[in-house]
Amino acid sequence: MTESLSIPSKLWFSLEDRVSITPDIRYSNTAMGYDQLPVNRKHPDVEVPHPPLKPAEVSKKHKGLGGQRLQNNTACHEYLALDVQKVKQSHLLDLAKHKTNRRTFVNERYEEAEHGFFPGTFIIPNIGLYPSLWLSILFILPIKGLVIFMPIILGGTLLLNFFLDGVIPTLRLLFFLEDEFLWPIWGYIALYPLDKLLDKAQKMDFHRIFDPKKTPMFCAIKRDTGMIRLFNNNKEWADLPFREFGGFNTMIPTGRGSQTRKLSMVHRPTGVGLLVGEGGVDGWHPALLWEFYQHFMDVSRPLPDVPEFEPYRHLDPTTREWDKTHNRPSRYWRDMDSETYKQMVDEAITAAKAYPFLEPETAETQQWAPSGQGKHWYQLG
Repeated sequence: MTESLSIPSKLWFSLEDRVSITPDIRYSNTAMGYDQLPVNRKHPDVEVPHPPLKPAEVSKKHKGLGGQRLQNNTACHEYLALDVQKVKQSHLLDLAKHKTNRRTFVNERYEEAEHGFFPGTFIIPNIGLYPSLWLSILFILPIKGLVIFMPIILGGTLLLNFFLDGVIPTLRLLFFLEDEFLWPIWGYIALYPLDKLLDKAQKMDFHRIFDPKKTPMFCAIKRDTGMIRLFNNNKEWADLPFREFGGFNTMIPTGRGSQTRKLSMVHRPTGVGLLVGEGGVDGWHPALLWEFYQHFMDVSRPLPDVPEFEPYRHLDPTTREWDKTHNRPSRYWRDMDSETYKQMVDEAITAAKAYPFLEPETAETQQWAPSGQGKHWYQLG
């Protein structure tokens, strides 16, 4: 379970640091697929630390939104299609920069102390908000925007002066030898140090002083216990079994005359709903995300074979055995070049778009084919 005392007091964690302090995942008897595990992978001493939610404790912040019901099914496996940013901001690039899929700032310790370590615990955002988000939107982002755009404004101002007045007056203006007020320079001189100071403050977690003690900005989906952890009306974290949730492909208005689709997970007994993940115009994205979560939660199967999990695969007992039995390269993703990865992502997106998520039993009759034609067989674990 959670080993919060093992988290060192460091402001920054490299990927190697992160892996070194992450304990082996220990499966609770409430984990999905626990009954199918061999005896050597069961940990009967592991218990769920939080009581389940009762219907009366359901937070009013969570409400089922409905939509097209998704079947409980994990047959597509095209999880690379979820990396829609591709090479510019992809999971493969994060690995190359020694980053993880999660923030590596000090506030990660708060999440791990509360919910457990990645990848046994996967933090997913929901529709809640917390003060630090608004602090970023109202204060930090405008300053960063001005710091970025002021050099552009300055360049345009100097170029205009060059064409109107010539070289010497422009240089005099640039070096404050004229009485004219060149505000972009003064603004940049003032805001650039402030921007760097804010970056330092964020890394040291000072902005969290604006947060309450517990912030329901996110929920935790826990492979080790088979639970989704939520913030209830009593302002406490509590757990609901993932197997009691159903997935819905939900259409959400954007407020700009268009619509987007998101995954809505609804707890059938209580009606608790979670709107999670990034939205997309196409219905395949939330459907594939629902499949990904089902695969991730099933401890009888290895972790989905995607770059973000690769450094941690040896810490998950089922995944470790799978990789050993199937001779999976330990650095398959990390040693891959970006062009090959981009091609694989493109092929995965094409295959995901063609997969009949709402009627998966028709995939064979529709002659649907996975990307790679089976070359990446160990991804199907």
